[in-house]
Amino acid sequence: IGFCLNRFVVAMPEEERPEVEKSVDEEKEEQNKRAEEFIAELSAEEQRRVFALQGIQKKHNEIHKEYRQEMTELSKKYAKLFQPFFDQRKDIVLGKVEPTKEQIEANAKIVEVEDVENEDEKKESEAKKEEAEKEKDADEQQKGVPRFWLTALTNNEYMEIQPHDEAALEFLEDISCDLLEGDEHGFRLDFHFSAENTFFNNTVLTKKYIQEDDEEELLDHAEGTKIDWKAGQNLTKVTKKKTQRKGKQTRTVTKTEDRESWFNFFQPPQLPSTKEQQQMDDDELDELEEMMQADYTQGLTLKDKIIPKAVDWFTGDAVPSFKLTPEMMANFMGGMDDDEEEEEDEVPVRKGKGKKKGGGAAGGGAAENPECKQQ
Repeated sequence: IGFCLNRFVVAMPEEERPEVEKSVDEEKEEQNKRAEEFIAELSAEEQRRVFALQGIQKKHNEIHKEYRQEMTELSKKYAKLFQPFFDQRKDIVLGKVEPTKEQIEANAKIVEVEDVENEDEKKESEAKKEEAEKEKDADEQQKGVPRFWLTALTNNEYMEIQPHDEAALEFLEDISCDLLEGDEHGFRLDFHFSAENTFFNNTVLTKKYIQEDDEEELLDHAEGTKIDWKAGQNLTKVTKKKTQRKGKQTRTVTKTEDRESWFNFFQPPQLPSTKEQQQMDDDELDELEEMMQADYTQGLTLKDKIIPKAVDWFTGDAVPSFKLTPEMMANFMGGMDDDEEEEEDEVPVRKGKGKKKGGGAAGGGAAENPECKQQ
């Protein structure tokens, strides 16, 4: 999975695009030129064999294109078959309907009650029934499954839910996924919120991942809904008061700062202009790449894992029993670094630094997951 160089073209102002489009074409020409020069240095016999291998590759590419087209159609077919189950899930979670006997029996959780033989057992059984009736009455007052999506998201390590996000996410009613149609390739995530939401006015927040049509899982760019926050409820900002003193005078200054929030998910990292990129150092470019990787990973995780198996994330069945904490990971990587230093004392190697024209993205989802329904 990765990012396409063409994302520079999409993400920047129109006046800068011709220059970047030209640089993309020049880069492709340069690659072809290097390949031709490499082949020219081979012997005549090797050149003939390489040309044959390239011909085989072209035929493979043609079949692979057909494969991707058929996989897309297969994904759309099964998306339609999956959708009724997602609709049933939504109705039960929101309390619109109660589960049927057949739905419960499908999970094999029905326990057969044996006949009670003696009076003591009968009395105990009756007492349990009365208690169960009381619990049933209390349950009837509470519709649906409260905090369903909040709990499911919180149980996934990639979602990065902050404590101050939880109250807003309690209004989250459903998450759906659609495969993009027409000229766009990729997927769209829709987050449906209750109209009673006290944090923002949007009832649906959308995140789109546009992928390259000629490369599997290659991200071009991402787009998110602008959240219409209600007054004083912006969870991505925090207001701080600072006291400033100048001589004998004291004044209080109010300053609004950015803060970590899951809702920053709808503000995907934006590529700076060409001039700004040229002024960025390696660390800044690495940080930008990591941000894009994290954003794409969240999108793929929602599409491929959380939406298809939301109840397993809600109950915790999908949560790995063993997790690597940041401290464990740091210790592990630190140990590897020590081993590498011992092995490479004579020849230190500088890894993977330098200006980048494109980055990679983490995540393991298929580009056309059938769990996403056709748009």
